[in-house]
Amino acid sequence: SARAVAGLVAGLDDPSAEVRERCVWALHDLVAADAGLKPSDEEVFVLVRREAERPESVDLRQLYHLLSLALDPDAVQVALSALSSADAGLRGTSLEYLDNVLPASVRDALWPKIDELVVDRQAAPPSQRSQPEIVAELQRSATSIAIDRAALVRPPEDER
Repeated sequence: SARAVAGLVAGLDDPSAEVRERCVWALHDLVAADAGLKPSDEEVFVLVRREAERPESVDLRQLYHLLSLALDPDAVQVALSALSSADAGLRGTSLEYLDNVLPASVRDALWPKIDELVVDRQAAPPSQRSQPEIVAELQRSATSIAIDRAALVRPPEDER
């Protein structure tokens, strides 16, 4: 129900990383079962920004589940998985995608966390490609290398 969603969203303010993680998983599962319960994109981006502003490292699985509530889940999955790729071109395309789809306030909060994950990230000039072109390039590139996309979807059973 909407009340359950509101409770889970409120739980994302909890100081415990474990509580926040479980709220994200539950929220994701609720929305998957009933898309009508999805928080607005603006609310999702506020949640992502708040999580990115926390002092601890960002959890890519948690970030994926939050961002996939507002963005194309497949593109987000490839983009986040590609951040740890050895392929510099794919990492660059991933960053280009995130740069294009994230509101400036979210991007500004998230970039320092991304810098912790991405080796030798270079500041890129503004993209001249459209979002569909970037997503297509991500998907083409992702099929040519081995990235662990499944790792973002569900944690191992012993972690839940």
